[in-house]
Amino acid sequence: MSGSELETLRDRALAAYQGGQLGEMEDSCRQILATDPAHFEALQLLALAMRAKADLAQAEALLRRALAVRPEEPKAINTLGVVLGEQGKIDQAIACYRQALAHDPGYGNALGNLGAALIKNGDVEPGLDALSQAATLVPDSPESLFNLANGLRAAGRAEQAIAAYHRCLSLAKGFLPAATNLAALYLEIGRLADAEALNRQILASLPDQADALNNQGSLLMSQGRVAEAIEAYGRALAGQPNRAGTLVNLATALRAADRPGEAQAELERALALEPGNVAALTLSAQDLRDRGDWGGALAHLERACATAPQDVNALGSLVGLLQQVCDWTGFAARAAELDALGTESGTLQVPAEPPLLNLSRHDDPAENHRIQQAWSRAIDRRMAAAKARLAFDHPPRRARPLTIGYLSQDFRDHPVGHLVRGLFAAHDRERVRVQAFSYGPDDGSWYRRSAETDCDRFHDIAGATHEEAARLIHGEQVDILVDLTGHTKNNRLEICALRPAPLQASYLGFPGGTGADFIDYLIGDPVVSPPDHGAHFSEALGLLPECYQVNDRAQQIETTSLDRAAFGLKDDAVVFACFNQSFKIEPLMFERWMAILSAVPDSQLWLFEKTDGLAAENLRREAAARGVEPGRLVFAGRLPKSAHLARLGLADLGLDTRIYNGHTTTSDLLWAGVPVVAPMGRHFASRVSASLLRAIELPELIADDLDGFETLAVALARDKPRLAALRAKLAERRLSAPLFDTVRLARHLEIAYETMWRRYQSGGPPTGFTVPALPRDSSAG
Repeated sequence: MSGSELETLRDRALAAYQGGQLGEMEDSCRQILATDPAHFEALQLLALAMRAKADLAQAEALLRRALAVRPEEPKAINTLGVVLGEQGKIDQAIACYRQALAHDPGYGNALGNLGAALIKNGDVEPGLDALSQAATLVPDSPESLFNLANGLRAAGRAEQAIAAYHRCLSLAKGFLPAATNLAALYLEIGRLADAEALNRQILASLPDQADALNNQGSLLMSQGRVAEAIEAYGRALAGQPNRAGTLVNLATALRAADRPGEAQAELERALALEPGNVAALTLSAQDLRDRGDWGGALAHLERACATAPQDVNALGSLVGLLQQVCDWTGFAARAAELDALGTESGTLQVPAEPPLLNLSRHDDPAENHRIQQAWSRAIDRRMAAAKARLAFDHPPRRARPLTIGYLSQDFRDHPVGHLVRGLFAAHDRERVRVQAFSYGPDDGSWYRRSAETDCDRFHDIAGATHEEAARLIHGEQVDILVDLTGHTKNNRLEICALRPAPLQASYLGFPGGTGADFIDYLIGDPVVSPPDHGAHFSEALGLLPECYQVNDRAQQIETTSLDRAAFGLKDDAVVFACFNQSFKIEPLMFERWMAILSAVPDSQLWLFEKTDGLAAENLRREAAARGVEPGRLVFAGRLPKSAHLARLGLADLGLDTRIYNGHTTTSDLLWAGVPVVAPMGRHFASRVSASLLRAIELPELIADDLDGFETLAVALARDKPRLAALRAKLAERRLSAPLFDTVRLARHLEIAYETMWRRYQSGGPPTGFTVPALPRDSSAG
């Protein structure tokens, strides 16, 4: 092919590139390269075509071939940086941008890219400085202001980013990327009304605009309109099928719709397009964990954190997963990184970790409260526009009986479902009328069927939006809405934020406060939430007299004769048991457990394992490091509840965890006739077992500190007559003490509800109170 023919093909390729005809551009470039494999412009253009097709590895290879021809070409070096960054190779990308600027210090595009990459890598101030320099080079450039706004947004400086986007749009009113990114930022910081108004403007003129449709999907997700969000994301992908961010959003919506297989397929597409996409890696890790591939989940999160060390979602997820698998080798360093991110992090203006993870790591009630408040305020901001639109009124009414609405995702085979199984039937219908509002899955279990049968009305709101659910609750004239979920996974506190009931309370499902102004009362007891802890709760404390935790007195224990050997236990061993989830096990308490095993040579420790063997492997390694033969740790999986309660009876003594006690797991051991030694902690989650032991009238099993915990456990294990006497006492108290008296607790709850309602009717604010204990003969027993 002659030189003039090559030039003609090059010109055709350039024209095709400018016209967006990538297929024609690729054909022309390949024809050129067939004759001249070192043709710089053809290599560069073909690399752009491969990048557009999301073949980033091929794009990188072509750019490196081009730079072998012209190693000092700043534009090609800059483009290589972009391609490397899209593959998650941030350090290499930064090096490319610096190299491009060394050849052309005034290259604004490279400065902007360098700034964005530095921010993504956690170097916020140098990154913003580079972006500001780029904007200064061309002060009237919408593109430079756009890049600066994006950098400010990534750095969490929302108000400055909003100002920069507005300046950009004042220079170029039709600059669509600035408008769509501004709408996305409004979404992130909870200014939903502004996001909705701006997005509506964009879609009015461009109904198929992919970024606006993606934003629309996120708006719909924030309102709980999952099916509509899936449709919006699908429309966005129809126009731009290779947008990894939209694919991740679609996967999130599909998971919310309980379509995990489809969600994982979209995540795989996203990762094929962008192997270093942090959001895709983080969400895919959740899917892998849910499917039992804990090792794969860890690998994904490690990759995500290596790519973006400051990404709060990835780091928080990794810390939580390391807790679950009891991998303590790098845990302290990762946890310190999470703590260093501070209370407010990123444009979402929420803490770097969710409330449940925080209270499982820190037994500091003031710190827990700060985290809970920040998350609830973010919910309040997101729902402010919908709340104003609904504007529910609550006219005075003389309510007798009170209508109590229990809101939860856990009316199923779940610890909360186990605890409340007998409550609804036990309620006195002359005092309260019971409705349940369920947004969790119908698992077909006995627990689900019992809730449906025992409530006066049972509403399945799993498919309802937040607003639809709130309208239903308001329409049912619920007097007190009792949220049973709190800040646990997949909660819908957004419904409560809409204020569908005149009074709202938090109970049972989350071992702490919500930090929410839209929750009036926390139902606790004098042990888990004593009055002098009131400063650590946004809610007024409504305290039940004996124990806040309801238990099902009718739960069955299988009567089949069991053999210890079938569970890996020795007949002549002292068997200590802790069936708490593994994330509650932490080094300080594990050290004490190992000291107890060392002091009681003929003993075993029986633990629960659900992490595909990873927690068992790690804990056995930690035992060996502390001089304990690893085989003395025995692990068990999940069983149906009645069979599980039966096997618990094989244990001799329960050992509790420290920061996050056993809750249902402690009451299960006690119901199965096994005493539990527990420490008294500093916050709600670490005081639950103490509350349970007081309610079953065994306060002698509560230790004030870890030294006392260790001493008591060893003493009981060595003194078999004393342990036998304790087990006999537990057997007698099991049905006579308050802990398992479901009817008695229902009466106390009803008094609490009536006290809340009287104070509401009097016009006063929610204020704390303690329900007086009923005479023991008033219980139905």
